Amino acid sequence: MNILFLSAEATPFVKVGGLGDVAGSLPRALAARGHDVRLALPGYGAIDWPRFAPLHRAVFDVPRRGGSDPADLWETSADGVPVYLITGPPIPKDSRIYGGSIDEDAPKFVFFSLAALEGCRRLSWRPDVIHANDWHTGPAVYRVAADRRDDPFFRTTATLYTIHNLPYTGRGAGRILAEWDLRTSPHLAVLPEWARDSMLGIGLATADVLTTVSPTYAREIRTPEGGHGLDGALSLRGDRLHGVLNGIDVARELRKISPETKSVMLTMYPDRAYVLQSLKAGAKAYVLKSQVSEDLLRAIREVSLGEVYLSAGVAASVVEAYLDDSGKAPDPLTARERQVLQLVAEGNSTRKAAEMLKISLKTAESHRYRIMKKLKIHDAVGLVRHAVQSGLVHIRTPADAQGTPPLPAANVPH
Repeated sequence: MNILFLSAEATPFVKVGGLGDVAGSLPRALAARGHDVRLALPGYGAIDWPRFAPLHRAVFDVPRRGGSDPADLWETSADGVPVYLITGPPIPKDSRIYGGSIDEDAPKFVFFSLAALEGCRRLSWRPDVIHANDWHTGPAVYRVAADRRDDPFFRTTATLYTIHNLPYTGRGAGRILAEWDLRTSPHLAVLPEWARDSMLGIGLATADVLTTVSPTYAREIRTPEGGHGLDGALSLRGDRLHGVLNGIDVARELRKISPETKSVMLTMYPDRAYVLQSLKAGAKAYVLKSQVSEDLLRAIREVSLGEVYLSAGVAASVVEAYLDDSGKAPDPLTARERQVLQLVAEGNSTRKAAEMLKISLKTAESHRYRIMKKLKIHDAVGLVRHAVQSGLVHIRTPADAQGTPPLPAANVPH
């Protein structure tokens, strides 16, 4: 299946929020399942162009009222997934991603959305599905719906529109939409009047399929409390709206129906909010996909021993917040300091600990110095004693010794 994935941001090119993580990882996952996925992004000046060295693939005009704007399509790749970077006059060449007003952002994202569609036509690559994300790409969904009957190229193309952040609607873009010949049509009757010049609204009203980040969120946005004025439209389109089950929902439900079962969260998100939500939902480990595979094995082993495990990439502030929310006395050490302490207490040199944690020797030595200062410890024996007392290092029995020795972990009291 040919899938065109449209997003305003995606790692590793440019990232502002969680959307960048999704757009950076989901196309790879789909490609791994055998689909031909192409990711399209605005070609911001903020992108490291020398690093990605895109090739110029096409130049074409994007029609607008009274003329057209030239667009260039550049191609690079990320983990084997083709990536199209779209440039043209409305897309800034400086470091800005999002502007301060709809008058600044609407021209940029309308142009990008329409240029991405035209780029596919120029490359003779017809998508079976266009997966658009959030308000920035609503115009692409609307254009396909409006022109499908008279446009042989996109006649059989289906559109999927994912709502990540419903409150951000791209409202007030009516004048810009009209300039690009995206005028009000009967398709928009499902929307409240105020939303008919909203870039999110026009996508929401015309997509073949709507998805949200979880079944819970799909239910919430159809209520007056969670719908931000669009609950009526979303309810009317309820047969097209689907919540994709995420790990947090699974952990929460598992805790209800099987409290004795322990869950491990494997994710690409290091964000503080996701980590805390996962732990509060009942997950006993939070493992980042960006870590080596052994990290998952560590997590499983530690959880089986009754510990709570966090990947090394999780911010220390998250650990402290979890301890505070759990009513535990805060540990004076940061997550990284606990990792250094554990590795040293297990008999590794400071240099070896630095190599295992992929940090510099100087940084590891600084961590060790701060550990000893915070704990008022003056020798290696004291470090080992504290690691054992705090549960970072387990005293193994002869039976334990027959198994695999424990691997370094970032443990959090539970």
